Amino acid sequence: MINKLSKTIIAIIIVFLAIDISFAFKMPGGMGGGKKSKKSSSKMAAVAKLEELKYNDELKEYFDIGTFNMAVAGNRMCQKIQLAQIKLALVKKSTMSATEDIVNIGANREAKLQLKKLQEEIDALGSDKYEERRAKMDEKWAILDSEIEALNADETVIKEEQKKIYLEAMAKSAANWVLLTAAAKDFADIAKEVKESIDATKDALEGAKDAGFSGMKDVPKITANLKAIPSAVEVGAEIVKGVGAQLKMYGKFAKALKANKYKAPTMEEASADVKPFDASDMMN
Repeated sequence: MINKLSKTIIAIIIVFLAIDISFAFKMPGGMGGGKKSKKSSSKMAAVAKLEELKYNDELKEYFDIGTFNMAVAGNRMCQKIQLAQIKLALVKKSTMSATEDIVNIGANREAKLQLKKLQEEIDALGSDKYEERRAKMDEKWAILDSEIEALNADETVIKEEQKKIYLEAMAKSAANWVLLTAAAKDFADIAKEVKESIDATKDALEGAKDAGFSGMKDVPKITANLKAIPSAVEVGAEIVKGVGAQLKMYGKFAKALKANKYKAPTMEEASADVKPFDASDMMN
């Protein structure tokens, strides 16, 4: 299963590299001065409005979740990008919880004090100060990553009562791995659709311009979606990177358990009972 996943990830990376995102800026008469479409743009193509995705605003602290226009051209691709961003935020939140649990067992006193101070600073910020809170979260990540990286699995002493904390952290990592591997497969299709989506959105933008006053209100919205679509490549790369990070973290925790003569499930065993992603998960 993991070998098949590796091949899938390699295929996704190849697709990402094949996408020339520069064509997003070659808009007829617009950003890049590209040629006008040969298709008639005298009429605006009808676009079915999509429902706004509902998610817990707290997730913006963990990953930058974009705001998109779901009633104009480009909305389908933008919704897929936003859903992927939400999934990445959920994974980061879960991963931070897992790593904090492990670090709190064995981190040095200075690291613990730094983490406590940063959390107090985060709590002091307004709940809607997402960028500021995310910046502080990045500082926490730096400390946690350093502590986990420094964890020597062969020399870590795990007491009987601490074994449960490791197993719980591994269970979170397994759930994150399942979520990200599914997202990686979904994103392979999204990547292939990027060029087509940009072309269609560019045509819709020209149609809005040609429609005169009735279409001008949609021009900035369509333009915003058009600029956002290429970010699919960056989001896809984050997903692929996340899959590898979860495998690495899980492996390190499992090795530490085995070094202490405890039984550790494989990633495939731990992920076997993980429930598929559900829209309600976005409210967590």
